[in-house]
Amino acid sequence: MNVDPAILLVVATGSLVLATVVLAFATHQIASSTERATGETSNQSASDLVLQADRLLVEHPDLWPYLRRNADVGESTEKIFGDRIEAATEFYLDVLEAIWDHHSDFSVKDSKAWREWIHSALQDSLTMQKMYADESQWYPSLENVLEHCSHPKEHSWAMSIKNADQRQP
Repeated sequence: MNVDPAILLVVATGSLVLATVVLAFATHQIASSTERATGETSNQSASDLVLQADRLLVEHPDLWPYLRRNADVGESTEKIFGDRIEAATEFYLDVLEAIWDHHSDFSVKDSKAWREWIHSALQDSLTMQKMYADESQWYPSLENVLEHCSHPKEHSWAMSIKNADQRQP
């Protein structure tokens, strides 16, 4: 049986095109699945970090006012307690930094929610505000989180830092 070479070429080309389309579709599906999984994993990791920070406050409720209620560390604070407040403050800022390091992996909705939570956490803690102001180079991701705030009146500290950064040359 003799088959016209032109027909074989058309069939081979058609098969190649079909295989390319199937491969492109499969690649798209894998990429979408991977992106979704990465976002879910990043969001879960962020939640795990917050649970660790919350555990710190549950186990040491005496730190709560300094990390979530704008209490200031006074001169009369015992050094050992002041050191514990400072360590907890650094830990909490590290958590905020780690969360925002992965914000590009979050959904738009989750990214907005985490950003606002970080703004609120910073707004509620004079100790975090002071440490961030003194050591902002330790927290480059937090600098980026200050750029877009849905509630600037509620997060005036974050907005003041943002505005100060914009005034610097």
